Amino acid sequence: MLEFRQKAEAELRSNILPFWLKHAIDDEYGGFLGQIANDLTIDPRASKGLILIARILWTFSKAYTFYHDPVYLEKTRGQEGSPAGKVEEAVSYGQSSTDSPAPSSPGR
Repeated sequence: MLEFRQKAEAELRSNILPFWLKHAIDDEYGGFLGQIANDLTIDPRASKGLILIARILWTFSKAYTFYHDPVYLEKTRGQEGSPAGKVEEAVSYGQSSTDSPAPSSPGR
């Protein structure tokens, strides 16, 4: 089992995370790209889905907490105005990422 774990970790750190760091970052609009084809062509007009962004943020956040590599933390912070940046802003202010206030409970 230890050998499997070592191989999986080596694959993650040598191939999987570096691939996403190299190919998934949206340098033009911030955040992460919404679509990368099998041949690595990018559709800059592809929408940035919430589930994809959440998965990428979770992956790099978890990688940072486990490995303490600052590059993973940097990629979860994003740029101002990017989806990743909006998450960081909301977390730092203790708010949800929506502009509307939380609905009140019935009877309040």
